[in-house]
Amino acid sequence: MQRRILLRIVAAYRPEKDNPCRIRFTVGGNLIEYLGKTSTKAADITTIKILFNSVISTEGARFITLDLKDFYVRSYVEIQKGMYGLPQAGKIANDQLIKLLKPHGYTECDITPGLWKHATRSIQFCLVVDDFGIKYTDPDDVTHQIPTLTTITPRKLPTKHDIPQYGAKVQYTNSPDTSPALDLDDKKRVQEVLGTLLYYARAIDSTMLPAIGTIATQQANPTKKTMEAVTQLLNYCATNPNAIVRYLKSDMILHADSDASYLSEPKGRSRAAGYFYLSDKPIDP
Repeated sequence: MQRRILLRIVAAYRPEKDNPCRIRFTVGGNLIEYLGKTSTKAADITTIKILFNSVISTEGARFITLDLKDFYVRSYVEIQKGMYGLPQAGKIANDQLIKLLKPHGYTECDITPGLWKHATRSIQFCLVVDDFGIKYTDPDDVTHQIPTLTTITPRKLPTKHDIPQYGAKVQYTNSPDTSPALDLDDKKRVQEVLGTLLYYARAIDSTMLPAIGTIATQQANPTKKTMEAVTQLLNYCATNPNAIVRYLKSDMILHADSDASYLSEPKGRSRAAGYFYLSDKPIDP
C-alpha cells in the first residue's frame, strides 16, 4: 500500500561550504510507516569528552573532525536515494559506513558504542552517523582507508566566562504550585525549550542541569509558575552565553563527587547529583 507524504524544499546559504547555495528535499517522516529498526549507535557525549581528555593527555596526540560529503543522502531506500526526514535514513547511512570501515581494520569497541579503534594503528575516533572526531599521533593514520573523505571541519572554542556561584546551607521544599495551568501552546513551548537546552547543558554548561531537571518534572502539567521558571532559565542563557569546558592534561584517573538532599523537592521528592572528572590531582571536597 502506497501512501502520499509531504515533500519540503529547503534552501539555505552556507558560506563555509564549497557550494554555498544549497537546496535540499526533505520528506515528512511522521507520515512514513516503517517497521524496521531506525536507531543508530552513536558516540555518547561522555565518550566524546573522554576522547578529548585522552588527546591532551597523550604525548604527541592531535584531534581533528571529519565529515563525509553527502554520505547521509546517498543511502538507497525505496525512494531512489536517501532523503532527510526518512526514519531509517540515518541507520542505513551508518550501516553502509560500518561496512566500508571494517575491511580496513576498524572495529567498534564492544562496550562503548560509537568509539572505534584500528587493529594495528594507534588511531581512535568517535562516530556519529557520518561525522568523525579523530584522535591520532601519526598524520598518515588520518586518511588511512577513508577514500570518500572530502571535508575537514574544525570546531571553534567558546570564549571564557566568569563561573557563577551556587549553593545554600539549608534547602527547603517549595510551597505547592497553585498557579493556573498553561494552555497547549505554552505547554509545547516549555517542552521545546527544555529539549533544546538539555543537549547544550550536557555538552557544555552543566550548571543548567539542576534547573532543567526540576522544570522537566513539571512539563506534563505545566503552570504559570513553570513558565516563569523557563523564562528565568532563558534569561540565564542570555546573560551567560559563552560557557566553556576546559580540559587539562592528566593521568586520566577517574574521580567522582556526589551529594544528595532529602525531601527537598515538591511532592516528597529528594535529589541526588554529582560530577565526575579525570585527573591525577583530586581536590578534597
